[in-house]
Amino acid sequence: TISTNADTTYLYKARTDQPGATQGTTESFKTNANAASFGVPSSSGVTQVTATCSVSFNPNVVTSTAALYLNYKKAADPTYTQVLVQAGLTGSINANKALSGLVPGTLYDFYFSFTRTTNNGTTGNSAGAQFTTRAAQTATTSAATAVTSTTAQLNGIVNAVDGANSISYYFQWGPTTGYGSTTSAQGPTSSTVDVVYSASLTGLTPTTTYHFRAYTVSGESYVVTGSDQQFTTTSADRILFFL
Repeated sequence: TISTNADTTYLYKARTDQPGATQGTTESFKTNANAASFGVPSSSGVTQVTATCSVSFNPNVVTSTAALYLNYKKAADPTYTQVLVQAGLTGSINANKALSGLVPGTLYDFYFSFTRTTNNGTTGNSAGAQFTTRAAQTATTSAATAVTSTTAQLNGIVNAVDGANSISYYFQWGPTTGYGSTTSAQGPTSSTVDVVYSASLTGLTPTTTYHFRAYTVSGESYVVTGSDQQFTTTSADRILFFL
């Protein structure tokens, strides 16, 4: 029995002091690394579609390295998505991993894991944690009013839902559902009750159908639109001359 250090490769061979005796071949073994350690995972910077997950991690390696991963999923989903945080770790780290493309108003589960490059790919996990993304705003397209041959009033409703968010609101409109035009920005609002708004259009073409919808953008650049509505301008007014 000999004393050894963790995560270290040793060479050895059998030998004898007898003259002319055959010496043994050189063999090797590597001692196991000490246990890796995690701090408590946390989240920060949570918006409607982004979040940053953090943890402190000590791989406890001497001659090998470790790779750190973040695993996350919607709480309602069965399967985690794994993303690399950092590879080639040889010492302690305060790790942060930014996530994007998340779904607003959704609870997420996450944890960190690691794999060592030696010792048969030793693995381990941190404790689990959760965060909830901010709720999305709502947008409702209401019927157009005051429609004439060349003018119309567009109507809509916006609700910030999350009072910490700031919502700007507009209308998209045009001759097709491709729209093509946008009214001037209104707001912003952080109201968690419905805000009714409108915009006036002029210079329209008589007897023409137009499409429009409520269009909202949060301070976190998340877009929510209302359903498509349409209206048709009336025929042009006729001026009659009597002789």
